[in-house]
Amino acid sequence: MQVGGELIYMHASIDAGGVSAVADGLSVGPFLGYKVIADFGFTFDCQVDYQFVGVGASATDGQTMASARSSNGTVLLNLNVGWSF
Repeated sequence: MQVGGELIYMHASIDAGGVSAVADGLSVGPFLGYKVIADFGFTFDCQVDYQFVGVGASATDGQTMASARSSNGTVLLNLNVGWSF
């Protein structure tokens, strides 16, 4: 069984065609999960998360500036299948 927390920070920027834009985001929340490994190495991993996500972005073309912010919560499901050595 897995119990934990996850924190993810994201950053992106671009400067092209006379327009500059920057975006930042933060995601934080707890998770519960379970991992099964068969005798021959097959692995299955499942996690359920609730994440609070906040994102902000701004852009300018030298004369006009625009910005936006958004936040919400969401449920995530992570399913992983693989081989353990």
